[in-house]
Amino acid sequence: MEPQDLYFKDALDFFDEFQWIFKYPVTQILIKKSLDSIPNDWLKALRKLNYNELNNFVLGKFTKPEWPPSLLSFIRQCKKLNTLSQAPKISNLKPSSLPSNLRHGLTSKKQHEVSHLVNFIHEKCKAEKIHTIVDFGSGLGYICQALNHLFGYRVVGLESNREIYNNACTRQLELFPDSSNDVTYLHCQVNFENFEENIQLLKHHISNPDEKICMIGLHSCGDLAVASAFAFRSIQQSKLLIMMSCCYHKLEMFENKMKYFGISSSFRHAMKNHNCKINLNSTTDERHEIMDIFNRPFMRLACQESARRWEEMSDHDHQQHAFCVLSRAVLELFVHENDITLKKTVKKATRKSQCVNFDTYLTDTLQRYIFNDENASKNEELIDKLRKKWDENKDKLDDIEIFTALQVLLQAPAESLVLEDRHDKTKKKINAVIVPIFDPTISPRCQAIVARVED
Repeated sequence: MEPQDLYFKDALDFFDEFQWIFKYPVTQILIKKSLDSIPNDWLKALRKLNYNELNNFVLGKFTKPEWPPSLLSFIRQCKKLNTLSQAPKISNLKPSSLPSNLRHGLTSKKQHEVSHLVNFIHEKCKAEKIHTIVDFGSGLGYICQALNHLFGYRVVGLESNREIYNNACTRQLELFPDSSNDVTYLHCQVNFENFEENIQLLKHHISNPDEKICMIGLHSCGDLAVASAFAFRSIQQSKLLIMMSCCYHKLEMFENKMKYFGISSSFRHAMKNHNCKINLNSTTDERHEIMDIFNRPFMRLACQESARRWEEMSDHDHQQHAFCVLSRAVLELFVHENDITLKKTVKKATRKSQCVNFDTYLTDTLQRYIFNDENASKNEELIDKLRKKWDENKDKLDDIEIFTALQVLLQAPAESLVLEDRHDKTKKKINAVIVPIFDPTISPRCQAIVARVED
């Protein structure tokens, strides 16, 4: 069996066995009784850990030989399936220094990403003698303008959002008027619904058949990263792909399954031969099978912050996190049991200021949610029932952090599987690797698929 085939087989076996850790949204942790799925001997061992030991457990720095064999096996499998930790390290490329006009409007995180990525792209393109770059999801044009201003590349930026596209054009006129001949923005949505139309539009702007191009994307959201890989295969002049994905959970759904996950031939073969439940999905050019455990919660897990975020977590941080998770889960359980509809009135309904005690949480929450009965928030009987529901479940706070720790251990294997699936799909007589480019403590989605067409 080929190494890639064996990897996908092992990954399917593993995620099938431990789907209880990620199968449901964390808000339903009480509704689905997820904590009850933690093996009793695991709980007995992990409840003895203080928070510092729990941090090191998640970071792979702390185990005990007397722990249950099944727990130790789980930890070993997480490490084995974390192909991101096995990725080749990039050379010590210094980030490009961005002049003030390129830094305009950039957060410190975005400056870190742009300065590192453009230098990495330049080194790869210089080696391949590439002078033209296509940026998928170009946004306001930060990467496009940096590549042109610093290194003289011709860049075509593709952006689907009309308002952002218009702002990018305005920003170019105001800050980079001399780039108009070399930096072109196109308003188009590169997806599978109008894939051929967009490919033809792109080919129109890269009409020279001898012109080698590099395709890039910084945090290409949802289906865009997959569509970009198909575009890379579809355009003859494309010689290099540098794609950084994000927001895996925003992939298009088809019959409650992720439509463009499980797209590599090796992955599909592994699923076809797996004995667990599978469902048929369709892509633009073929039908394939996808296990029903790879749902939106799995994809959310894959794009969570990495275990590195636990390095600096204090006892207070853990207590606050556990409280926020459990409080939200209690609220979800209560409305579920009482057939109440709950609707957020704001984009972010949970604030750190809420996480003091349950009464404070409840007071704040009732101002930020609407129940199906608009007077429910004024119903003292309902509020008393909510307090009682909290009292029934507040002893689960420690187990919430244990469950979260198990999810964090699964994050890297989950993201590895997503990227290995996409990495395999780029095949076009290419040499492809997955490479970390950013500091993961600054930018958690730091991995790039780098694919080079072999001569």
